[in-house]
Amino acid sequence: MLNHLPTGGDTASHIFYAVQFCQYFPESGLTQWLPEVFGGFPFLSYYFPLPFIFIFLFNQILPFALAFKVAAFLPAIILPAFIYALSTDFLKLSRYAGFFASFSSLALILHEQHSIWGGNLLSILSGEFAYSYGMLFSFLTLAVWVRAMRGEYLWILAGLLEAATGFAHGYALLITGFSSFFILLGGNFKQSWKFLCLSHGLAFCLLAGWLWPLLAMHNLTIANDSAFMSTNWLDYAPRNFWPVFIYGLAGIALFCLPGLRKNINSLYMNALAFFFAATTLALTLWLCANRIGLADIRFYPYVLLFSSILCGWLIGEAFNALAHSYRLTINIASVILTAGLISWFITQVEKAPHWSEWNHSGYEDKQAWQQLSHLFSVLSGKLDSPRLVFEHDPANNDLGSTRALEALPLFLHQRPVLEGLYMESALLAPVIYQLQAEVSRAPSSPLTRFPSGSLDINAAAAHMQLLHSNEVLTRSPESQAAIESSGLFKTIAVAPPFKAYRLKSFSSELISLVDLPIVPVSRKHWMKHAFDWFKSYPLTSIWPVYTDDTGLKTRLFTTTQTATISQLQFEREKISFTTDQLNQPHLIKIAYHPRWKLQGKGQVYLAAPGYMLVIPESNPVKLVYDKTLVGKIGLWVSITSAGFIILVLLCRFSRFNLPAKPDFHYRKALLIWLGLMLLIASYSYYTDSERFYKQGWQHMNTQNYNAAASYFDGIIGKRRGRAQQEELLFWAAKAYEQAGNQKLAMQRYQQLVDEYNGYWLPESLYTLAALHQLNGDNVRAKKLRTQLKNNYPQHRFSRGL
Repeated sequence: MLNHLPTGGDTASHIFYAVQFCQYFPESGLTQWLPEVFGGFPFLSYYFPLPFIFIFLFNQILPFALAFKVAAFLPAIILPAFIYALSTDFLKLSRYAGFFASFSSLALILHEQHSIWGGNLLSILSGEFAYSYGMLFSFLTLAVWVRAMRGEYLWILAGLLEAATGFAHGYALLITGFSSFFILLGGNFKQSWKFLCLSHGLAFCLLAGWLWPLLAMHNLTIANDSAFMSTNWLDYAPRNFWPVFIYGLAGIALFCLPGLRKNINSLYMNALAFFFAATTLALTLWLCANRIGLADIRFYPYVLLFSSILCGWLIGEAFNALAHSYRLTINIASVILTAGLISWFITQVEKAPHWSEWNHSGYEDKQAWQQLSHLFSVLSGKLDSPRLVFEHDPANNDLGSTRALEALPLFLHQRPVLEGLYMESALLAPVIYQLQAEVSRAPSSPLTRFPSGSLDINAAAAHMQLLHSNEVLTRSPESQAAIESSGLFKTIAVAPPFKAYRLKSFSSELISLVDLPIVPVSRKHWMKHAFDWFKSYPLTSIWPVYTDDTGLKTRLFTTTQTATISQLQFEREKISFTTDQLNQPHLIKIAYHPRWKLQGKGQVYLAAPGYMLVIPESNPVKLVYDKTLVGKIGLWVSITSAGFIILVLLCRFSRFNLPAKPDFHYRKALLIWLGLMLLIASYSYYTDSERFYKQGWQHMNTQNYNAAASYFDGIIGKRRGRAQQEELLFWAAKAYEQAGNQKLAMQRYQQLVDEYNGYWLPESLYTLAALHQLNGDNVRAKKLRTQLKNNYPQHRFSRGL
């Protein structure tokens, strides 16, 4: 079991990327192009490399599966030990404070209130191990910031740890970086500002080779800013934390005793003040995250971690003050409280042992996987084989995870599949999940800004050609029945409950001429335009190319015109071929990325649905996945910065520290900081459209439709992203409809029909037609139903017409 490939949640997909990383790192660099998923995407260009580096290092001495498991759980295992060590030896707090802070952190690690936010064992078992690395290095960096409050400006150590934090997780970097500005508010401003500029500048330079290209090409990612909706307060105050919070309150109460106040020292208060400031920052970012395009719930585990550390320090320092007079009593009380915490945690841990056994037994122990493996010989291929599309089905959890099929390239000799992990950095992800929905009984539709459709085999057949996919792996009887009744596929393999089908008329080529008029389209909102174009394909008359190059002229090509492609060589980061149609647009069915460079005369463009379009001017045509200019400069800066640190280590480290300037005024700093956080949080809270959206749904759930409609109607046009705006408009119309206000309901449905072309349009057409007929306007109702049936012939709302 120890050497079985782990499954469970995202872990089942992570293993493919970890295997790839261990194979090509460090010879091929930190980032690489992976053609096996998403039609190609830039692995680790927009995700966090540090956990994979640890997997690679452990894999040098351990089998891969065991190395993956050790690396995944390492930060959570050692976090309590680091909290104790740094509290006592680095921050100079008492042993009691370090001990209770260390034990209190277990409240986060062991709690089972959620499994996807990050930080706890269930999240790690679900694949969120990078988040735990971020938490670990964030705490280490914050400890250095606390030392800076005392006038010990260890800027090189701070920059090094901050760079490691950013290499581990983005949300950790945001909290760590912004919390450091608390230092400016209560000490020597000039000296503190110099310290922050040096430490942040060093971190920025160390990360340059990876971070700078990410920032330069961030517009090629898909925002994941969906808000977490919950009406249960236990989601935000898990049971594990109850005794920890009580201990914290007890510590505050004890320090209110006159005899203990004199034992409060500046070292303790600086640490307490800074971590309290970091907690309020995490809380503020949680409240306003979706306003800046971030996932709000990713910040909340830091609220829980920092508050648990604070509670441990409060009770620990109170006990330390009392121990001067009552050492035996305090030691006995410490043992009792520790035993109570352990007993409480044990009673709350129910899922983790079962999840761990299920995950770590691996693919090899899953009966469904053994059944599926009978199809591998039929489905296997090569790196340049047509892609495999698979149905998403919740029942696939018996493979180890519903994401298990994303690791199929490991078992199919690198034959590409369409889906994978890190969808936010895959340009073809929106259209791929649209195709997934067209072959699935229960599609996943994970991109909130691009809600996918429903089962539609005719559309799927056309879209498979476009996405260079010739085979589909299914599981549900509904999907299998729809495919077999379409007559467009033939069965190639069966291993109940799985069936594999091949498209009968597959004619796609990896490289071919464009057979439609090319129309230049602005790159602004290009992904939404490409998504809508894809949904209408093949009933479209143009092929959009997203560029502001006015020199690209519209060209018309007949469907009979072809190019003879020869000497095609397809490698992981290199494509070369010759063509007899120079100066003509060649569509390469690989996802576009600025790092793909044409070596020779010609141009490379971004074309729908996210492919590369090349107009070569000479043979042979060679495309190489290379670093951009920003990437090359960033790599040079990173190497130079690392060389500087090595030079410092060879010299006396103290020479590079700023002179000490103590006397931090934490009361003034806290007052200013809390006022600033309150101002930001209040503005974000009272102007947050998602809060009104949640309140509208609370009224919908209690059937108070008039109130729900009022909340929905008040924020129309204010949500981020067209998909969210369309969804909001639909539910405003539905709330008015349920409230009996047909006039306003019809207005909102009509607005949706006029302005949007997304997921909610078919049902809006159907409902609007029904309302018009109810009001005696049969002509308008017939027109809407005809529009519905023509545009969505296979949709469930069209079948009954």
